[in-house]
Amino acid sequence: MPFTTVENNQARVTVHVLQGEYLQASKNKSLARFDLVGIQPAPAGIPQIDVTFEIDVDGLLRVSASDVVTGMNQEVQVRASSGLSKAEIEAIIEKNQMRP
Repeated sequence: MPFTTVENNQARVTVHVLQGEYLQASKNKSLARFDLVGIQPAPAGIPQIDVTFEIDVDGLLRVSASDVVTGMNQEVQVRASSGLSKAEIEAIIEKNQMRP
């Protein structure tokens, strides 16, 4: 999946990995965040950053980002968590109790 920069001469991009189906990112669960550094300076929209998502047979998610021109690459592995936090569960219960 190709991405690009939003500012001129941007030397890094942050990749934020989210889980969820909401259109608004802040409503989804944050799984990981990492920076790809060493992007070749260029006008906004010119650099091409390839981001790939791979899930292995053990459910381990690997997310990698690479700059097509420089070949700079960074990746993160996300392990399956135990699920929702106690606060998230309580918020869901409270929200459902308010429904008629």
